[in-house]
Amino acid sequence: MYLSDRVFSEGLKSLEIVQAYCLLVHWAPIANNWGDDRRWGWLGMGLRIATEIRMDKPLNELTFQHYSSTTSLPPNAFNLLAQDRVRSWTLLGVIELA
Repeated sequence: MYLSDRVFSEGLKSLEIVQAYCLLVHWAPIANNWGDDRRWGWLGMGLRIATEIRMDKPLNELTFQHYSSTTSLPPNAFNLLAQDRVRSWTLLGVIELA
């Protein structure tokens, strides 16, 4: 739970954090009962952050400029980042249906 505490106390929001929650959902052990299963909470947190950073919308130049100001990116990163956002958003949908 350290990730969740830090993410929400510091207001961190990024594609990588959403992807981390996707990994947590898949790699967390299955609990014996539904009340102890944290995977649904992590999915919800990942969806919340993804919605806040508007991963459900196509990447625009303003979002890309903000992202590139905080992260070192190669010159052709716009298309790569756009594809990564689409794949991650799709993965969140697949996890929710599973």
